[in-house]
Amino acid sequence: MKLDVPTGKLSDIVRVIPLIKSMFKMVDVRVEISVENGEMSVSDYEDKNKKAIKQSEVKIEKEGLNE
Repeated sequence: MKLDVPTGKLSDIVRVIPLIKSMFKMVDVRVEISVENGEMSVSDYEDKNKKAIKQSEVKIEKEGLNE
């Protein structure tokens, strides 16, 4: 299943995952964040976003900075 989730609706999808996990032995959830028309300093990315993601024990597979 591949979903296009509006930014304010991700928590709604998270609530469905336990139901899916109860029906399948293996469930893999991936999140891709795409951004346009703005900018973020490397220090903001490193100090705020990346740090918060790592504290959540989420593996960053691809960063895609400056693409």
